[in-house]
Amino acid sequence: MSREADAVRIAAELEKKLGVRFAGAWVSGPLSRLTVATTSSLDAQTIEAAGAEAKVVVRGLDLSPRPWPRSTRPLVTVRTTKDRPRALYDVRGGDAYYIDEGARCSVGFSVTKDAQGGFATAGHCGKPGATTTGFNKVAQGTFRSGSTTGWHCGTVEEHGTSVDYGEGTVSGVTRSTVCSEPGDSGGSFLSGDQAQGVASGGSGNCTEGGVSFHQPINPLLKAYGLTLTTSPSKGDG
Repeated sequence: MSREADAVRIAAELEKKLGVRFAGAWVSGPLSRLTVATTSSLDAQTIEAAGAEAKVVVRGLDLSPRPWPRSTRPLVTVRTTKDRPRALYDVRGGDAYYIDEGARCSVGFSVTKDAQGGFATAGHCGKPGATTTGFNKVAQGTFRSGSTTGWHCGTVEEHGTSVDYGEGTVSGVTRSTVCSEPGDSGGSFLSGDQAQGVASGGSGNCTEGGVSFHQPINPLLKAYGLTLTTSPSKGDG
């Protein structure tokens, strides 16, 4: 995870140095090797000196319309998939939920444990393993008694993309192979010790696999004038 954090920092520094020649960055392989792309071979030495692998490409990140020759291949291709993304659902204090599709209780407070989302509620409402559904009868998960279902990991596939949920199109989101299910909306996306964004929606599930879309955290914080709350490192104080 520290390799990912270093990669983010190095990529940001190189983006400032290269300016318009910067053509993207990504990590790959089991060692999370950072590759930084540039439109000029003269930048290779700078990139490698920073600890990344250099890749020279023909075009940068500017895909604005321009009169390319007819013989040039299109800059963007459209691929239709069978995925049908759906909006996920918020979990709010006071909302009703149902246990094993029968008894009814209320959500207390949203909580997390080892980055796994859930909510606190009355202990008599259900036994470990009992299934829960939301007020809209959409599956949420099961009761956990001091345990967690663990992390869900994945790979970022697209930045700054758009997704059509049927109710409308949401732009500027990130697509990844992390699985998600109804009830996950607002859940945290992390890379190492860095906050990346909050869950928006997805397709598939965590049994058969699928994709997720999340809203990057920085635009969200900027739009509402918010400050991200973080815990002090172990060495502080």
